[in-house]
Amino acid sequence: MGAARGGSIERREPTLDRGDLAAFARRSDESATRSDAVYQWRQDFEERRLLETRAAYVKLGLWLLAWFGMVCVCQQAAQSLQPRSPDGLMYLLAAIGSAALLLVAFWRTVWRLMWWLIGLVIVLAIIKGAFLIIFAL
Repeated sequence: MGAARGGSIERREPTLDRGDLAAFARRSDESATRSDAVYQWRQDFEERRLLETRAAYVKLGLWLLAWFGMVCVCQQAAQSLQPRSPDGLMYLLAAIGSAALLLVAFWRTVWRLMWWLIGLVIVLAIIKGAFLIIFAL
């Protein structure tokens, strides 16, 4: 208001008394503690991400090793049965084993897809029943 009338405005710098110094020191300690906590959380997050990445690669490697071992066992089983041409039996055993390994590896996904399929069948049965009732009238 004083500036609108042509006067000057005095600006005061905030002063710190003893109470403000204690509050300032407490705030700076809290911010230092928070920054240390954030730094520690970031470190833990990076370590967890690194472990999860390693675990994913180890799982993939073990799965490929199991699949290759299963294919070798199927080939040996087909040759030990000694049919005229063991190739067909070997491919059949390898396909069954691969399907079993995939089912074991992705059982959660298969389980969820099964429930989605059951739900879809129920919904389609309800729709079909509704059409039968409507067109029967």
